Amino acid sequence: MKYRYCVFRIIGQDVPPRHVEGNSFESLKYLLEHEPPLTGAYKKYYLQHNLPRLYRERIEELLVQHNCSWITGLSSFATLNQSRNYCIEKGLESAEYVLPLDGRSYFTEQDWIQFDRIARATNEAGYVLPQVQIPSSNEDPGYNFYETAVYEGKRVTFLREPALAFSVDMTVRYPAATRYGSDVSSWYLMRGLGVPGIWDHVSPDIFLKTPFYHKLKYAGCVHRLSSGNDEADFNIHARKAAKNEGLEKIRSKT
Repeated sequence: MKYRYCVFRIIGQDVPPRHVEGNSFESLKYLLEHEPPLTGAYKKYYLQHNLPRLYRERIEELLVQHNCSWITGLSSFATLNQSRNYCIEKGLESAEYVLPLDGRSYFTEQDWIQFDRIARATNEAGYVLPQVQIPSSNEDPGYNFYETAVYEGKRVTFLREPALAFSVDMTVRYPAATRYGSDVSSWYLMRGLGVPGIWDHVSPDIFLKTPFYHKLKYAGCVHRLSSGNDEADFNIHARKAAKNEGLEKIRSKT
């Protein structure tokens, strides 16, 4: 059976203080219990290879409880972008569009209705889905909520790079060599697609225009659940510092 959409969630290792310890599990639990059915889509999960064994077992048990299917990551050395690209190829085997998302990306019913309506009406090679960050509480965390950019004459709200939907006709992929923790993990692709945002300051000499430059439509949006660290979620400089600190702690243990 060929589905219209495959929504892949990539579940990775927590990197405190970038994330609160256990955030990947709690975010997944929330998704499974609260996200509505997505019309025309099936959901699949990709467990990165570097998940600690006991933590992985808890996640697998949770997925079994909710009758979900998953695949295991490529290797301990696979980057997030390599994982995204793998999910795109696997998803396109059984769906017309693939959305490779991280484990904290969440669709409200209205988010998905808007995306599905636009995608069915236009049938483009791919789509851009701006991401909206959810704070850890209902209170304004007091940090820089959004960076903004102008796209097709409209003001578009960005916190970080948007999510993308890929069809078989959208042949570009994420830059696989970019490591986790780099500011430009997918900024090169966004520049190459002509999607405006906080990456616009990246030197034009280090990115290449793709055949889809300024051709992708916006369709709906996706919400991001809190990592438990509002400062890092809402401020790019705090996010980078927290990532680097967490990665250094991981490296010191190996």
